[in-house]
Amino acid sequence: MQSTTHKTFLLRENVILSQEISFKIVGYKEGSTEIQRYISVGLNTYAYNYNITLAHTSQVHVTVVATNAAGLSSIATAEALFIDLTPPQIEFVHDGMGYDIDSQTTDEIIANWKVADPESGLSYCEWAVGYSETGNDIQAFVRISPGLTSASKVFDHTLLSSRTVYVTLRCHNNAGLHSLRSSDGVTISNSPPSTKSAQIELVDLPVTEYPNKPYFQGNTTNMKLKWIGFEDPSGLDSYIVHVENQEKSVSISKTIIYEHSGIVYCLLNGFNLHDGLFSATVAAINSAFLTSQPVSTNFAIFTKHPIIAETTHVELSEKNRTLTVTWNKVFTSSFSLYYEVSVGTALNGADIVQWQETTHEFLIMHVPLRVKISKGMSIYITITAVCMNGLYSTKSVVLKI
Repeated sequence: MQSTTHKTFLLRENVILSQEISFKIVGYKEGSTEIQRYISVGLNTYAYNYNITLAHTSQVHVTVVATNAAGLSSIATAEALFIDLTPPQIEFVHDGMGYDIDSQTTDEIIANWKVADPESGLSYCEWAVGYSETGNDIQAFVRISPGLTSASKVFDHTLLSSRTVYVTLRCHNNAGLHSLRSSDGVTISNSPPSTKSAQIELVDLPVTEYPNKPYFQGNTTNMKLKWIGFEDPSGLDSYIVHVENQEKSVSISKTIIYEHSGIVYCLLNGFNLHDGLFSATVAAINSAFLTSQPVSTNFAIFTKHPIIAETTHVELSEKNRTLTVTWNKVFTSSFSLYYEVSVGTALNGADIVQWQETTHEFLIMHVPLRVKISKGMSIYITITAVCMNGLYSTKSVVLKI
């Protein structure tokens, strides 16, 4: 719609005012009629037109011609009207005083923004604070000068504690159009990340075909950790990983940037570790740079193979096609051992039992019917003792039934 109010014309001659006829003309140039031709409006002092389309950033001139009963006319032209069809452009709304922040510990809500309207200019802006984008349930819209690029206010702690709040900016231009934009939210919390569900583990990096058992490692050059369960409503920023031995002659720290939720892995390499007890800890840092309590795990670096005793022997007995193999104290180690046993009727054979695992120092097995055995027959036995670090020693013997 376009409307205008005519300039008042005074008729000083002896002419009856009721006989005056008024016209309106609109154009891109003063006095032109490319938008609308002259239209009579009678004695009205205003006019409007809903059926025209105006070009953005153009200037429109309104001309009024008043004609009296004697046919004499006067012309008046209004100041150019600038056409602005777009609202203000809000480039960003950031939480905090500069770059956008995602969390804070104080109760002062601060926001900064960049907004412009190059066509008609800004008339005024308003800012509000709420628990959701475009929300104003903490603070209703408050009018501010269009020249300001930031605003702040301290709120009651009970309104903000452990909550995420959003700042919304609404700006109006001189053409009566407005736009609004919200920040991405800032979480207010003075608590460090929670470790209630956090867990850390040593990941197996075997040096042989046998895996390490939990809390043991035979690899002295590399170490891999994994963890999960650190939580913080404001979001995590990073982790601090620390590894040291019992004597504290080895002490290593590394910062890991937070990238995603779920399981996090960290590979540490380039070591030259020696046997001993170690501890590994992980602490999480949230977006407000508060650090959690460390979560830890202990493990042992052990590089020795099981020792094969020279004074003890493997024994074999048979009854009703049932073989019993014993190797009491044949293998020794500082830590527990488990065993892998293969038994066959030929060298390197395993037609009776193959790779049978046990934690005992004996194994009882039934000879399959397809395998023929007889008294005095040679039985080939291979016993591999595996330490908790995955290192092993093997003893092979040939015994007769």
